[in-house]
Amino acid sequence: MASILNFTYCLAIEKKSQGTENSESINAISILTQLSPETIPGMFSFAIAFSLLDLDLIKKNTIRICFSKDDHTTPIVDSGEVNLDAINAIPNSDIPSKYSGLNICMDLRNVIFESAGEYITQIYLNGELIESKAIYVKGKR
Repeated sequence: MASILNFTYCLAIEKKSQGTENSESINAISILTQLSPETIPGMFSFAIAFSLLDLDLIKKNTIRICFSKDDHTTPIVDSGEVNLDAINAIPNSDIPSKYSGLNICMDLRNVIFESAGEYITQIYLNGELIESKAIYVKGKR
């Protein structure tokens, strides 16, 4: 069963080539434990990064990422269903599938925050919720 590992909120993601084809490093810049827009209501830009492990790469998969005030409201950000079958992911047969997978990152730019409080990122794989990660949001002033 697919799982999420190393979920991180950060200010930005930097991708660097490692010199060989299909070899990239993903670096989280300024890891965040809370989001602090200048004011609320206001806008704030940030990114998320995580590893999606134990994914059946042979079948077609979709991923959807939603960010909302809580899990009962309409998402502020919704990626929609994104097909993963077009990714050139070649499984490494030397590593058990529960330890291998894909690294995924997403920029969330100019997200509008109407109020302070807990916000949640929900990750769906093939229409099924597999992980929720909360973060607290409060304006600097």
